[in-house]
Amino acid sequence: MKALILFAFVCCSVIGRTQDWTVIPGGIYNSILSGGAAEQLNHKFFKVNPYDNSLWTIAPGKIMRIDQTNGAFDKFDYTNCPIFDDQSSFVDLAFTSQMVYALSKFEGIYSFDGSSWMLVSSFNQGINLSSDADTVWMSRINEDFVVIEDGIPSIGSVSYLRRIVSKNGDLWGNSSLQSGLLVHRINGSFELKGADTIDYLMDGMNYDFKFSPNTDLFYTSGDHGISIAQNGVFFDTIALGNTTGMPSGRIVEFEFDQNDNIWVVFGDANLKPTAIGHYDQITKTWDEVFDESSAPLDFSFYNSIEIDPTGNLWVINKHNLALYGINSTPTWVGTKTLETSHFEVFPNPATNKLSIESKEMVSHVSIFDHSGREVVSMDVNDSSIHLDIGELAKGVYSISIQTESGLHTKKFVRD
Repeated sequence: MKALILFAFVCCSVIGRTQDWTVIPGGIYNSILSGGAAEQLNHKFFKVNPYDNSLWTIAPGKIMRIDQTNGAFDKFDYTNCPIFDDQSSFVDLAFTSQMVYALSKFEGIYSFDGSSWMLVSSFNQGINLSSDADTVWMSRINEDFVVIEDGIPSIGSVSYLRRIVSKNGDLWGNSSLQSGLLVHRINGSFELKGADTIDYLMDGMNYDFKFSPNTDLFYTSGDHGISIAQNGVFFDTIALGNTTGMPSGRIVEFEFDQNDNIWVVFGDANLKPTAIGHYDQITKTWDEVFDESSAPLDFSFYNSIEIDPTGNLWVINKHNLALYGINSTPTWVGTKTLETSHFEVFPNPATNKLSIESKEMVSHVSIFDHSGREVVSMDVNDSSIHLDIGELAKGVYSISIQTESGLHTKKFVRD
């Protein structure tokens, strides 16, 4: 197991709230993963394990976990898990009280009991994984779905489900038969539901759907807002016309906090993110909205969100991992730093030239701006390095070097 040592900093405060955004530059833990290579996390597959509050994400050929109790970082791939292939195409994660499940499109479903991984189902062509208590559902491409109960997989009877969510026996899915067509299981049979025939089902698209964690209500989002159902019947919406302060745009993704209020990622016609907002279901008000002008997030890439069991909002994208501390920021965030005496950076502040003197040979240099974006990336083979930083905007930066002993980081000011 490898400890993840992170450099994090508070970027901005939110007006009217004491919470702050904290950005953990992705390039730092990517470098730890790959020994200096500029490797990008797969931001689409990011989840929080609700049973132990750990953060999980998937990159090509590997699965990664951050333990929120201490910031310890684990990487699982073919080098330490021989059961994996170096080309394993992981596409989703799901959690039960005892297991973590990872779906590989071509190999099947793996389970992790906290100490080792094993293949529990070799049914391939999987595209989505979800869990309902200790039952796991896998939808497949043009194949019957798979159910795992008590660790034993079995085959379902429907082959057109692209995604499945279930709670207490109530099951919803979306269909590959027609874009946006929802499927609801009633008394063992499946019923198709479309916006053209169902009241309160606003959209022919469903970008995201799930059950509220604290009720039996089912929510689905689309181009015009969120539709809400109970026992298979849609009865309400969250839309521009019946809420206050709602941003425009498609609702690409949403997650519930512990009070059943909703965090939402809004997107444009191409699903490029435009804002992240928080909706209070009691007051029907969007009480917090963040965009490029008010949060240190890169909205030029997909932003995936998760809410951990303490209520904190996590956002991951192509460049970094960000935390909006709602209740209590984990102690490991901002307290562990890669800043060491392994190298010196001077002058500091610097205007046009920046020099590095290291005690070891340096193989790679990266510079990150205040938002965590990597603005300089270069391979080197020297212990004395001189950089031209004249084109960088004025501000505070972090510079990381990769040596044989690991990754080391310092801050400097471009004046």
